[in-house]
Amino acid sequence: MAMAGIVKRLRLDNAHERHALVEGLRRTPASIPPKYFYDRLGCAIYGAICELPEYYPTRTERAIFSTHREAIAAAVGTGGQLSTSGRAIAARPRAGCRS
Repeated sequence: MAMAGIVKRLRLDNAHERHALVEGLRRTPASIPPKYFYDRLGCAIYGAICELPEYYPTRTERAIFSTHREAIAAAVGTGGQLSTSGRAIAARPRAGCRS
């Protein structure tokens, strides 16, 4: 079975992004989604944090996907899409699900 790759399906809609950002800033209290906080350096820092021994979520997610990848792939199904909140798959694509 071949390993699945990471597929970038994000299509930016600048007008929508701008509207969402302004709406968030107008809320009480104001809020901004974390995706707006990270530039290249921010992403590199976050990646380094995820590899720290003290930061267990990345290792936990890797262990879950490593142990249960076949069951996860079967549950997602062909053509399905898996979304995670962590960095384990992005950090090590080969540890992700198989297609």
